[in-house]
Amino acid sequence: MKSTLHGCDVVVTGAGGFVGPHVVRRLQGSGARVRAIAAAPGQASNPLPEGVDVIHTDVLDRSSLERVIVGADVVVHLAGDASVRRSLADPIATIDAHVMGTVNVLEAMRRLRVRRVVYISSAEVYGRPESNPVAESARLLPRSPYGAAKAAAEFAIRAWSSTYDLAGVILRPFSIYGPGATTSSLIGGIVGQIAADGRIASDDLISVADVRPVRDYVFVDDVAEAIVAAIESGAHGSLVLNIGSGSGTSVGAIAQMMASIASRRGVVEDPSRRRPDRIDAFELVADVRAAADAIGWSAATPLDRGLELTIEAARQTYGRRDDA
Repeated sequence: MKSTLHGCDVVVTGAGGFVGPHVVRRLQGSGARVRAIAAAPGQASNPLPEGVDVIHTDVLDRSSLERVIVGADVVVHLAGDASVRRSLADPIATIDAHVMGTVNVLEAMRRLRVRRVVYISSAEVYGRPESNPVAESARLLPRSPYGAAKAAAEFAIRAWSSTYDLAGVILRPFSIYGPGATTSSLIGGIVGQIAADGRIASDDLISVADVRPVRDYVFVDDVAEAIVAAIESGAHGSLVLNIGSGSGTSVGAIAQMMASIASRRGVVEDPSRRRPDRIDAFELVADVRAAADAIGWSAATPLDRGLELTIEAARQTYGRRDDA
């Protein structure tokens, strides 16, 4: 049975980031024709699968963006730095990339009559939720420039959807992890420690900033599945969905699981690496019922299996240490 995406023209912005290559591979597997905006000219990009049309342009470059989007059936909008810490250091660049970049995408779509967008937002829009698990109807209370930029971009999509008859699905992933995760993320940072000197196993300790925070971790391939399901759903108007596992896990528990997989001796805290208390949330867990109802999606990868796959990918990249 053919996928409903067979022969569909899909533009993916931010395709050269962490999530992008996974999304591109999944779209290709569904028979879609993919145009991948990897990154702005001169910026680093992760490798993309063969057979995809790779373009280097900036979503802030309106004319170049239109040349890429023309003729597309749908746009998957991933572009923009996802680091909260870097947004604190350069909030203006964060706002430009996420807000103006999103408006440029929406305007290109409007002018070219491209009617469907899937926007990858973030659970950072919730800030410190009043209760957990947090539903899509919760108030948006972002506590960082990154969270604020994502919330503003969401409102732009809702406005263009209602004004210009654009179908916009907004996905709010919680803590995405998996092979290729950046070292600025918890799990990517731990993998970086494990493989720092080309080895994947050691008697050393894993260092984390704080063992207490509880997050909802979702495997990157499951996020790619959610994006494809959102495209295939045929939803009209604007739709907002949490993308997570529905379960919370502490940083300490994650680090202990990874220490066990990688034969590390244990976990130690380094409070000097903590983010400012005023921006952090102690607990952030998704209510995932809406995604199951609206697009038939739920996370399929158990956390322990996802961590094993993540570390195995690092083994393949850095080589396996043989102490025998």
